[in-house]
Amino acid sequence: ALALIHHLCIARNLSFEMLASGLAEFSKNLLIEFVPKSDPKVQLLLNNRADIFHGYTEENFRESFSSYFILQRELELPGSTRKLFLLKLEEIQELYHTPLLELIYRAATIHREYQDTAEVQVCTLLSVKTGGCPEDCAYCPQAARYHTDINVQSLMKTDEVIEYARRAKDAGSTRFCMGAAWREVRDNKDFDRVVEFVQEVNKLGMEVCCTLGMLNEQQAKRLADAGLFAYNHNLDTSPEYYNEIITTRTYDDRLKTLNNVRQAGISVCCGGIVGLGETHNDRINMLH
Repeated sequence: ALALIHHLCIARNLSFEMLASGLAEFSKNLLIEFVPKSDPKVQLLLNNRADIFHGYTEENFRESFSSYFILQRELELPGSTRKLFLLKLEEIQELYHTPLLELIYRAATIHREYQDTAEVQVCTLLSVKTGGCPEDCAYCPQAARYHTDINVQSLMKTDEVIEYARRAKDAGSTRFCMGAAWREVRDNKDFDRVVEFVQEVNKLGMEVCCTLGMLNEQQAKRLADAGLFAYNHNLDTSPEYYNEIITTRTYDDRLKTLNNVRQAGISVCCGGIVGLGETHNDRINMLH
């Protein structure tokens, strides 16, 4: 795509985002030339029209195209302010920008190959300890520092939790997940009780899932020994945007817990949140 971008952006008033998405559908490899606004050819295009193209900058060009392509190489052209960029469509970026219905089709094809399409697993989630969390997650009403309508409740009793699990099983659930609004698990009587929750629910013949905050290696192993099937621990967003959402822990803290869970042989349930003010690149980096 040589001597093309400035014509489409200025003469046709197309955005970098539109060009990047269109070229991503056209080719997985791209050699593209960026011509800055100071270039005589661009100034010629602007001679007979008002300069409303304030977003026509190399910074915005890079940002838009990096949502779809990985930069392989860049080269400043001798005697010119122009640059050549060698770009390659990255697998996760390609997947992220695939149309939704195409993704649904691919997922359904794999699902039909390995699963009975007439079956749906029903899961039940119970908050076994609600509110009062010391974290400052911007999206969560259970943080103690926010003024919400959440009523703080201490850790439930074992017989109460098991009764909820029985009801869930009778209603058709095969997985029972228990969540506690903690920053991290502490080796105390509350954790002893959660381990008992896991053991007792496991005896009911249900898959047991927990989300309790950060875990160390020994705590993860103890939950595994009690019969825990899965552990939920979300990454929320990209490493680069993480401090905009949470400041009371680090991204590496989350990764350490996920590693401890995997090492203990527990299935990992991990995701993120879309719509926190992040960019497309943040969502792609989270998937990485």
